[in-house]
Amino acid sequence: MAQVINDWEAMRTFRGQLRDAVDDLQEQLKRTERALEEVANSWKDEQFRKYNEEFSKDKEEFPPLCDKINEFEEGPLQKLEEIIHEYTDL
Repeated sequence: MAQVINDWEAMRTFRGQLRDAVDDLQEQLKRTERALEEVANSWKDEQFRKYNEEFSKDKEEFPPLCDKINEFEEGPLQKLEEIIHEYTDL
């Protein structure tokens, strides 16, 4: 990350990694939801029901987190990349 301070290409790579992480997180959440739905159809266990309810509450935290990461990547980090690029082109 220290390299990013003077390297706009490293900043662009970092921003891409943030976008990829958000995409991966959203995809993994979808896969987990599908798997839990399949299990819920066959398991009528009280403990699983409780776990599934807790997971449902927790998964509500993901969209705001992803939004914040995207806002940060598209806002301040993009601006910083532009500034670094301008500075290193002088």
